[in-house]
Amino acid sequence: RFKAENYYSEKDWESLVQLYREHETSLIKPDSKSFEAKQEQLKFHYRFARALLNVDCLPEATDRLNMVLDINSAHLPSLKLLGQIRVSCSEWAKARDIYQHILSLIVGQMDAELMYEVYVQLGTCALYESQLSLAKSYFQKAVPLQPESVTALRGLAEVCYEKGEHKMASKFCSDIITRAKSKTDVIHGYTLRGYIFDWVTQKN
Repeated sequence: RFKAENYYSEKDWESLVQLYREHETSLIKPDSKSFEAKQEQLKFHYRFARALLNVDCLPEATDRLNMVLDINSAHLPSLKLLGQIRVSCSEWAKARDIYQHILSLIVGQMDAELMYEVYVQLGTCALYESQLSLAKSYFQKAVPLQPESVTALRGLAEVCYEKGEHKMASKFCSDIITRAKSKTDVIHGYTLRGYIFDWVTQKN
């Protein structure tokens, strides 16, 4: 157990994965139904999932996160990680269900950062499922929660572009360029504004 704690705190993910794979049965009691044992199982599976994610073992990490959620379906850290996996794999419907579940758990709380993440991810899911009005609504809810972040603005610009609302999309691009703190975001703003300009030019 000492080695496991040390590997986890040091973020030595490869060593932790190897240790967990070799000594799982000695580290937890998988058949015990007591509250304490269940919490140890939850901790083990969650940490195992984090380690697996960091060595790019997504399917196995997903399995471990589902084990956590079998113990506690409201375990927010696991739901967040699982949602991120679904988004990275473009599994939009599954990701949407997860983030809607998260939203139901945190609604009314004052965690602006988490609310922002959830609304952005729900907006992204809706965008890729071609539910443009719904996507726009989610991104609009996100913007005031993190005024300095451009992620939701990027989503709004893309939604407006897809909806043919090119003046509005251009405005959001300008907002992105103004607020951007990274070259990637600046380039994204200028690139999308270039697409809009080309589209308008061709129409005229």
